[in-house]
Amino acid sequence: MKIIRHTKICLELGSKDPYTAKVALSFGIMSLAIGCISFDAKIIFIIGALILIFGAITANFEMNCKFDRELSSFKLNYRNLIRQKKIERVLEDINDIRLEQDTDVEGGVFYWLVIMMKSGEEIPIPHLLHTSCDLKTCELIVAEVRSFIHNTI
Repeated sequence: MKIIRHTKICLELGSKDPYTAKVALSFGIMSLAIGCISFDAKIIFIIGALILIFGAITANFEMNCKFDRELSSFKLNYRNLIRQKKIERVLEDINDIRLEQDTDVEGGVFYWLVIMMKSGEEIPIPHLLHTSCDLKTCELIVAEVRSFIHNTI
């Protein structure tokens, strides 16, 4: 995720990450093909189908998050192969933003943003800030968003 545009009236975050889906889909298709060719490889066929489903469901191909002062809106759009989700809220209803982190099975750290609404609702930005985004860079993104939000209110 990165800042795509930052003006006095608009702050836009976005990212595209086709790699997770492409890898999962490639392995899934390959496993399905092996399973179809060899009748003894039913387990490979099942594993391939599961990997294919995982790649289609979990991978976010595209994410866009826009804070707009002119329209007084916060819009979050993301889509992958199977689903598309759109969230829209009033900009003044945002209380704050926070950075959360976790580790993957290989020990890599990843980060994501959570929009905290005044109502108590929390909206996670679904696309992860990958390990290529170090903590300092992620904190700078959070500071930019926080500054934009609080200068709006």
